[in-house]
Parts: sequence; C-alpha cells; structure tokens
Amino acid sequence: MDCNQYIWKSLEDEDSIYQHINERYSLMNDNSDIINQDLGIIDDKTESITIEIDFQKETNKSDKKKKKVTKSLSNYTIELKQSLTSLKSNVNGNSTTGFVVWQSTRFFLNWLLNHNGLSFLDWNNKQYSFIELGTGVNCSNSIILSNYSKDYFISTDQKGILNKLEENSRNNLNEIQIYNKTCKYLSETQIKDGNVQTKEKFFISKSLKKNEFLLDLSYQNLFHYEIEHLDWCDNITYDSFIICHGTMIKAIDSKLVVLAVDVIYNEFLIMPFLKTLKKLLSFKPSSEALVVLQLRDESIILDFLFEALELGIYVQTIDDAGSELIIGCSRHAIYKLSLIHPL
Repeated sequence: MDCNQYIWKSLEDEDSIYQHINERYSLMNDNSDIINQDLGIIDDKTESITIEIDFQKETNKSDKKKKKVTKSLSNYTIELKQSLTSLKSNVNGNSTTGFVVWQSTRFFLNWLLNHNGLSFLDWNNKQYSFIELGTGVNCSNSIILSNYSKDYFISTDQKGILNKLEENSRNNLNEIQIYNKTCKYLSETQIKDGNVQTKEKFFISKSLKKNEFLLDLSYQNLFHYEIEHLDWCDNITYDSFIICHGTMIKAIDSKLVVLAVDVIYNEFLIMPFLKTLKKLLSFKPSSEALVVLQLRDESIILDFLFEALELGIYVQTIDDAGSELIIGCSRHAIYKLSLIHPL
C-alpha cells in the first residue's frame, strides 16, 4: 500500500457533514467485532505505561552501480507516568483527562509510521514544525514527531499538567535523533569557539533546561523542544505564549502545523478550542491544523464540525480510498482545518 490509499474529503456544508458522520458511525458498527468498545484509556489500573511502535523505515543505500532502497525495522519505546488519582479529582475546576494516557495518540502514531500517514501528509520531508494543543501527560507525539520536524515542537496544556508532561518528556529524550546527535559532543566552550562542525541543528529546550546557552545562535541553527502553558479559556495564557514564541514562529520559514489529539469530548470545550486554534492559524499565514478525534458521542463530533464552519474554518477529513480500511475500521477520525480554502 502507498499514500494513494487515502483521499482528502471536504466537509463544506451540513449535508456533507451528516453524510460523513453517518458513514463513519456505520463503519464502526459494521466493524464492532474488532473495535474496542470503551472510552479509550490505555490502562486505568497502573501509573506506568509503555508505548512501543515498530515500523519499517526506508533507507537509501548506494553503491558504485546503483542505488538501493532498503527497509529496516525501527522501534520507538516511550515510557510514561500517568496519574490516576488526578484523573478522578477536580483540580481547580479544570479538565483532568490529560493526566492519563489515551489510545488516540497511539492510533495516530501507528497510522503515521505503519500505514503511510507520513507520506500522505508529506511530513517525511521535514518541512513542518508543530504546536500541540492539549498534549496531556503523553509526550509521544512530541518525541516521535521531533524526528520529522524542521525547527520546533511546542507542547501545550493547562498548568497543572505541565510538571508530569515535563517529567515524561525528559525521560524520553533519547528517542529524539537530533537530541542524541547534538548532545554527544555539545559543550558551551566548543560552540562559542566555533569548534563544532555539524550539519545537524542544535537541540535546545529551555523548558527542560537543555543547552540553554545556545539561545544566542540564530533560529536557523536550532531545534526547539518546548513545553508551555496554554489554556484555551484564558486569553492571557495565549498572549503570554505568543510573547514567548511568536517571534521565532514568524521568523522561521517552516510551515506551522497545529496538532490536537483527542481533545474534544464535551460540548463546553469546542468553542474555546476552535477560537484558540483560529488565532494560531491566523498568526502565521498558510498554517494548518490536524485534529484527531476518538468517535464517542456523535452529537459532540457534529457540533465540533458545524462550529468550525461557522467560524470560517475549512474542514477536510481523511478517508480510505480503497476497500482495505485503515481509518474507516477504527474508532477515530482525522481532520485538517485551515483558513485557506483547499484546492
């Protein structure tokens, strides 16, 4: 199979949205014997979670006569700590679902790496940088996609979740190739004296206190891995986020992707999320968002799609193009949102 196994389908009006929802929920019903019938928590009995993703990675090997494309088995192993106690509590009235690890992120990453999602989205060309909304304690997207990002990956969530997210991120940095390559030999003296020769960008994370002395270098020489506070219901946190990172986002020529995975599960979240999303999309022209949702309550998904259109956001969904269903026989949908009409 290749990336032609998927198509973009525009959801331009109520009729196309209803048709899409009817098709997706009908497919879920037809495939109910192979789809988990639960809310989507990976494990609600342990504080420690391991996410392992094996995938076939194409590599080019050349000799004097011809260039060969071979496939090697790679593996990501992400060790995560979650907080079941915090999930069941009410922390300052804020959402607590981000304290545990959900299946949607694992589904999404498996689709990207093992079912040609990277090729379909063109992310394997490393021309994109990412801001993730509602990351939760699960750093898997930031860790794995940092290997496919051009200039930065910024994870965001409510303040109470950030400590656990930082801990998980710090414990999994070894899975980021650029971190491993630059930190083997990196020293402040070498950098200041110009004694380091490398084609790789230098890894820096102010949030995790990694190589902060590199801030004096130009943006083009750095890969930024950051974790920030951004509450959709608090405009002050958005303003602070832009003050911290807006100059870098505007200065760097890579295309911005706003990523959100399983962040819409009740009607009260929809409008704050979409307004924050629209502000980010407006901040940098030609940016786009990829939103992965677990299909639970049908009415919530309908409201999300309708309200996106009302705000002037164009919506597309990814459908399977052939008879072999990857997305269609899952409990998930993948949407692309943008302020520019899709061609």
